[in-house]
Amino acid sequence: MRHRNISGLELITRALQTIMDGSPGLSEEVLILMKIRIFREEVRRDPLTKLLNKLEIQRETDAFLEGTEDGTHVLFLIDIDNFKGVNDNFGHTFGDTVIVDVAKYHQIFFSATMI
Repeated sequence: MRHRNISGLELITRALQTIMDGSPGLSEEVLILMKIRIFREEVRRDPLTKLLNKLEIQRETDAFLEGTEDGTHVLFLIDIDNFKGVNDNFGHTFGDTVIVDVAKYHQIFFSATMI
């Protein structure tokens, strides 16, 4: 069984609906715009790790390189050794947990402004 997490879009929809039920000043258009904004951010990210997906990493890297002067830049890749063995021996749910833990360490050690 895979992890069942509430998506950011689902969470914000529930919260906004609760607010709208008690606040007649918020319009349906505001709710739709907020959903679109959340959805756009979710599409950019891997659903399991919440890190940028491959396409967004490429876009962010290209934008960064176009906007900077020539110089030295670093690209850091992470490979989990023998990961197939983790999935084969412990199952995909455990493997997912390993991937999420590696992503959490990534987020701890690297700032949000780093690609």
